[in-house]
Amino acid sequence: KADISDDFLNVLDDNDAYKIANSSENVSLKREGKLLSVERHHTINSTDTFYLDVTNLKAQAYQWQVTMENMNQPGISGFLQDNYTNSSTILNLNGSNAVDFAVNSTAASYAADRFSIVFTQAKVLSVAFTNVKAYQQNANNINVEWTVQNESNIRQYEVEKSTDGNGYTKVNITAAKNTAANTYAWVDADVEAGYNYYRIKSIDVTGKTEYSKVVKVFIATLKQAITIYPNPIKEGIINLQLINQSKGLYGVKLINASGETILIKAIQHGDGSSTEKIGIQRMAKGIYTLEITKPAGEIMINKLMY
Repeated sequence: KADISDDFLNVLDDNDAYKIANSSENVSLKREGKLLSVERHHTINSTDTFYLDVTNLKAQAYQWQVTMENMNQPGISGFLQDNYTNSSTILNLNGSNAVDFAVNSTAASYAADRFSIVFTQAKVLSVAFTNVKAYQQNANNINVEWTVQNESNIRQYEVEKSTDGNGYTKVNITAAKNTAANTYAWVDADVEAGYNYYRIKSIDVTGKTEYSKVVKVFIATLKQAITIYPNPIKEGIINLQLINQSKGLYGVKLINASGETILIKAIQHGDGSSTEKIGIQRMAKGIYTLEITKPAGEIMINKLMY
């Protein structure tokens, strides 16, 4: 544990607590050659390093769980440095972080000084949107793509949408990869007849934002359809899209491969189009049948995978 405040010094004193080792895996902070269970440290101004000491690791998979509170400071970035893989993982400075790593028979993989937490003054470059485009993917979907360069210290991208070219709403968040040049894509499955406008907002680690150019796609008419996405299902969520469907009560029944009904749901739909999110708890991997009964009694059969 590290406590950081203007009240503490960056030298060992009575505010710090020494580590008592045990026979299992040991994790300590190391300062001036001493192992600590608690290090009380002066406030980080620009750059600093906390040295981790890890011993008695076994040849297996591990995960670092690092929680930071109130560490967000303008221009400061934090990284978990792995000296074995020669890689750095950017850390959320006001929240939880989970970083997987593995130990094998190579001595460097279980070296006591393999890891450290490094704070640096963020060198923020303006990300460059080199290409932004949107196009109709099928009768009722629009694919939005953007390509960037100078991608460094970018936290995320947000896709914003408008139907009049004036007021925009956030419709997607995509985490940045931060590997120089990248291409990203997102599918809008909730389009409207007429113009659909899109722009991309980048947000860096300091909170600075930049916008791409605006792109638009014209949808002449939306065909009548009932669609399900994604298929295969992800995270137990079924998105049922009713496009230009009649007003009324729609029945939904989900049946597993053994013929057992595991969900029954009624959806009251108004005129036009809507999307219903259906969450399934304890859903096993396999093939399912989704029966949709329309207000007039017509039954549609759909095969799903999870």
